[in-house]
Amino acid sequence: MSAFALALAVFSLLVLPGPTNTLLALSAEKLTPGQYTGRLATVMAAYIAVVVPFAWIAGPILQDHVQVAKSVKLASAGWVLYLGFRVWTSEKQFDGATLGNGRLLLTTLLNPKGLMLGLTILPPSPLSLAILTSVVALTSSIWIFAGRAIVGTGSRRRVIARKIGSGVLCLFSVAFAASIWS
Repeated sequence: MSAFALALAVFSLLVLPGPTNTLLALSAEKLTPGQYTGRLATVMAAYIAVVVPFAWIAGPILQDHVQVAKSVKLASAGWVLYLGFRVWTSEKQFDGATLGNGRLLLTTLLNPKGLMLGLTILPPSPLSLAILTSVVALTSSIWIFAGRAIVGTGSRRRVIARKIGSGVLCLFSVAFAASIWS
């Protein structure tokens, strides 16, 4: 696969709505430039922390241990479902001022997209890692700027965006959990 095709495949997956992108969009409203940079660094570090071990080491091991692979995927789906419920029920937890990088890090570490990238899309190579970090920075920026534009400062839009984001997370979780047994 060419570098362009690989970048396009990674972009096509990472630009889709999901747990990390939902948090980025919902927390974008009041981000300072320093917080913006911190968000990008957090998401890049988390994806690297997941993709590298899965692409280089765990992929071959998990192919031989199907139950362990299913358990990892189920834990990921469970976290995303929990996060969906938290987004739905919280008032202030997911704005830029209160969403810490720790929650973003954990969400990205457990994001099923990282598993998909590491196990099926990215081959173990330095070029793949460079493509991943570049595409993560681009897609994260897109979601932060989209969140800022959509959520804005209107409290009504913020509530609607939070409810939609929660629904996306719950659907994503259920779909990922269902794929474990199909």
